[in-house]
Amino acid sequence: VVYPNPVKDLLNLKLKGYVEDAPNQFTLVITDALGRSLPWKGVWHEKESRLELDFSQMKVGLYVINIQTQFGLRTIRIIKNAQ
Repeated sequence: VVYPNPVKDLLNLKLKGYVEDAPNQFTLVITDALGRSLPWKGVWHEKESRLELDFSQMKVGLYVINIQTQFGLRTIRIIKNAQ
């Protein structure tokens, strides 16, 4: 579950049942519309198995999140809005 989408500042990924540990730079990759990998900052809420990603510094546009789960690679499309 990913919310809110479109995102303004903070994006939440509920990963309960999909991952056992906090995602890292190798298991979660964010790319922009041109396919460039971008650095990301996030806070892992272990009790909820939820990752809170900071999109506040990202430019308006389309992003793709690829995350390695217990069931394979998942792809999520995100829209970043200014408001």
